[in-house]
Amino acid sequence: MTDKADVLIVTVTKVESRAVIKAFEQEANHQVTQKSISDRVYFDLGTVNGTRVFLTQSEMGSSGLNASSQTVGKGIEALSPLAVIMVGIAFGVNEDKQAIGDILVTEQLCNYELQRLGTQDGQSQTILRGDKTHASPWLLNLFKSFDVRQWDGAEVRFGVVLTGEKLVDNIDFRDQLRSFEPEAIGGEMEGAGLYIACQNKKVDWILVKSICDWADGNKAQDKKRRQQTAAKNAADFVIEALKFIQIDWQGKRDGKTGRQGEWESEAQSRLPVVQNRDDNTAIEQRLASLETQFAEAQAHKEVQNGKNLQSKLRSPVPDEYYIERDEAQRLLQRFATALKEPHKQPLLFNIYGIGGVGKTTLLGRLQQAHTGKVDFLRVCFAKTPDINTPLKLMRNLHRQAQELIGVAKLADAFTQQEQQFEAALFELSQTSVDGKEINPEEARKITNWFQRFIWLTPTGITTTSRKSKSWDISGSGFAALSAIADDTEDLQEWIQQRVRHHPATKDKPQLQALMLEPVARLTQAFAESLIQFAQNRAKPLVLVLDTYERAQSYLNQWLWQYLVEDTPLASAPVRLVVVGRQKLQADEGWRKLNQDRQLLYEVQLVKFIKKQTQNYLKQIGIKKGATLDKIHKVTQGLPYYLNWVREQQEQGKELDFSQGNQAIAKLLLQGIDTTARPGPAGTTCSAASLSGPCSPTT
Repeated sequence: MTDKADVLIVTVTKVESRAVIKAFEQEANHQVTQKSISDRVYFDLGTVNGTRVFLTQSEMGSSGLNASSQTVGKGIEALSPLAVIMVGIAFGVNEDKQAIGDILVTEQLCNYELQRLGTQDGQSQTILRGDKTHASPWLLNLFKSFDVRQWDGAEVRFGVVLTGEKLVDNIDFRDQLRSFEPEAIGGEMEGAGLYIACQNKKVDWILVKSICDWADGNKAQDKKRRQQTAAKNAADFVIEALKFIQIDWQGKRDGKTGRQGEWESEAQSRLPVVQNRDDNTAIEQRLASLETQFAEAQAHKEVQNGKNLQSKLRSPVPDEYYIERDEAQRLLQRFATALKEPHKQPLLFNIYGIGGVGKTTLLGRLQQAHTGKVDFLRVCFAKTPDINTPLKLMRNLHRQAQELIGVAKLADAFTQQEQQFEAALFELSQTSVDGKEINPEEARKITNWFQRFIWLTPTGITTTSRKSKSWDISGSGFAALSAIADDTEDLQEWIQQRVRHHPATKDKPQLQALMLEPVARLTQAFAESLIQFAQNRAKPLVLVLDTYERAQSYLNQWLWQYLVEDTPLASAPVRLVVVGRQKLQADEGWRKLNQDRQLLYEVQLVKFIKKQTQNYLKQIGIKKGATLDKIHKVTQGLPYYLNWVREQQEQGKELDFSQGNQAIAKLLLQGIDTTARPGPAGTTCSAASLSGPCSPTT
């Protein structure tokens, strides 16, 4: 038997390790043996339901010597697992609603160590700066399906788990952490290292820990018994989940989607493909792109034949069933005010939250509220082709705006500046300063510089008041950099000299300024054109940037530095709506901008709490207490899932939760042709998805 694991389990304490070993010895009828591999000790736990499992033990914390980041990274290198599961004990956060031994499974990890400590209005202020990272969707689906179908042990809670380097045993500090992340279900110390190592190695991961204390200063109370109970519950839950369904591990290693289990459905196998990832890691991106396919499909043909057709996005729930959340209502009211009094209100409205919490629905209601009164221009970063640089994005939005005008197109500022830019670029890339034809390599360098490189890296962007230096050139920007020249400073100087002395631009100061500062100049012209279009149409103009989590970092930086901060849009009848999974002010640039000028209004949508879920279910005719509790447990208050429940109810179908996310995936795939064609950015899409009906979201 070769030393290769399908699953690597990671523990930290002796009580955790012993609980896992005991559970596997009893289940597999296998004597656990220890092996030294690459200077670390690993425990061979045997094979359970076709799954080869190993265990290794980490030191406490994430970042120290032999802590979880190093331990998991070395374990992946040594055993090549397809999944890493961290199993152990954690602290709970609500002794009134939770119990010792309750099992916590991560939907997301919230690293509380990354903070900004400052002051506001004379008071100290702490802001979390770390992202909430998502556990691997297929592992999460496996555990949820098992919990619904077979598990009859301790209560299992899925949600956000706090992680940090501190051993928390102080109720004030615990409550402060809860104020940072109100949805947290518990906390622990090693999750960040687990995520980092698995992300680096492109391996799926999840964290399963059980509550052993309340981090309230009483950690020592009945410590041994509590920890043993918690560790046993977590270990039992994991091994029973592995027994729940047989997984085609070899198929996963071969790059195929396993099809033996109920949890990997036909619908999921047709999800969009992400290039340059193995299939396991790609599942997260595939699932995330589902909602965006339908949002884009409904928004298609908004602009057609010179007419502004309002978006097809509508609330998927009849008004009598729609639950108006306070935060959504406040956003709609503030947005309506901003259209009437733009100079006094935010320029950009950010709707953010995890998939399925109602972002698409809220966007649809916003558009419905202003049908016929507002022009909407829209792109979807997961679907709209050829918008991967700021220039291409501006061209797409500008083209939509022009189609609103119809045949009587304006000679607007952006059209004029872009035409001058393209004409000058053509001349610069065709002839030398002395009028001779240049070689193809020089022509390629010049074209790449102006059309791509300057939009992706700081070198080609003129510094203004307080431009950030946090550009990410590790991806496509770095590739462009390498392709253009080894020494970018020399290339930049060469380009500048060419612009100053070339016959096409010499003695033309305005044109030279455009070619030397194209990012700032074209962005200003774009903003001026948006204002012109709004004035010509006598309607406010709204730019919608959907699935914004897919936008590259350089495009995000351009948005706040150039379009939002450095143009007159804030006082014009033009607004921006950004919809995505991440909070814009998690980025320092956005945060500083908003502190200075208050240009952002952000709304986070979250899952329904139990009371909201029950109210919704009662409105659709489900009133039995046991049924209400079960549905809330299964759906976790996710509005998208609850809407599926409503549809099943209206159709007279029995609710079958054993299918879990399969049913939701199939619901999402309604109206999409099963014969997909290659789409943009490594995705796939279909003709039907552009015009067919889309599944509703709540």
